[in-house]
Amino acid sequence: MAEIVLDDVSKEYVGGTFAVSDLNLDIEDGEFVVFVGPSGCGKSTLLRLIAGLEDVTGGEIKIDGVDMAEVRTKSLSLTSFFLELADEALTPLGFTAVTPRDPAERGSQVSLRHPAAYGVVQALVARGVVGDYREPDLVRLGFAPLYLRHVDVARAVEQMAAVVTAGEERDDRYGVRATVT
Repeated sequence: MAEIVLDDVSKEYVGGTFAVSDLNLDIEDGEFVVFVGPSGCGKSTLLRLIAGLEDVTGGEIKIDGVDMAEVRTKSLSLTSFFLELADEALTPLGFTAVTPRDPAERGSQVSLRHPAAYGVVQALVARGVVGDYREPDLVRLGFAPLYLRHVDVARAVEQMAAVVTAGEERDDRYGVRATVT
């Protein structure tokens, strides 16, 4: 579990409507909390803010002392950096980014389309880069901002380029489909 601290948290939508306004709340590690109220009072918005699914427009949320806005900022920095490197190094090798370019529409994962995506993911895993395959032709990578660095992102792009340049994705050992990818 973790301590969650909300300090003057607000969520204002376009048009000036506040779903949450100047909320202060400390939830201790192991404490059980329930949010109760009528429809439209901000319960779901509050949970989405704590989960990081929406950005706060005022105040800050900390989980175990870590500011979630800073985590989100680093996440976007990592994914933006990856997309920039991918445009340069991977597009010429048949990869196409399908992840939204707009940071407001992007999470902490990036998906690239490639005709041999399954083999690419398997070859990456063999090289120590953890990826995920999604039908029909997507390579998906997650960027954990609490422990990944920009150098790790650059290394992942280098490994992806090396896999395809060497033709490893077409190797027979990467063509057998596992139940879980």
